[in-house]
Amino acid sequence: MKRIFLSIIVSVIFIPLALIGQAIGIFIGPIAASIFEAWFAAAFVVELIPYAMGGYFGGYISALAVSKIYKSFHLIAAMIIPSITIALSLSGNILLPFFSGFQNFDIYATISNALLIIVYFYVLKNPTE
Repeated sequence: MKRIFLSIIVSVIFIPLALIGQAIGIFIGPIAASIFEAWFAAAFVVELIPYAMGGYFGGYISALAVSKIYKSFHLIAAMIIPSITIALSLSGNILLPFFSGFQNFDIYATISNALLIIVYFYVLKNPTE
C-alpha cells in the first residue's frame, strides 16, 4: 500500500516536467522542421514535428524523473495522475470542435498529448531501453 501511495505522489512531478519537456520540444521542433522540410513534401509532417518532439520530450523527461526519484514504483499507480491529466487535456481537444465549430479542431495538440502519455508509459514500463 505504501508503494502504491508513494508512486502516486511521485507521479505528481509529471505535470511540471511534461510542460517543460513540451516547451523544449516546441522550441527545438521548428529547427528540426526546417531541416526536415527539404526531405518531406507534406506540409502536415513538417508542421507536426515540433508537437511530436514536444510530446516525446515531455513523456521521456517525466518518466525518467519518476523512475529516478522512486526506483520501486508501481506502474499502474504511477500512471493515475498523468492519465487523468492527459484525459482532461484530450477531452478539451476533442470536445472543443463540437461547441465552437469543427474548424477549431487542433490535431497537433491532440497528437502531442497522446504521444506524451504513450512515451511516458513506454519509458516507465521499459526503463532499460
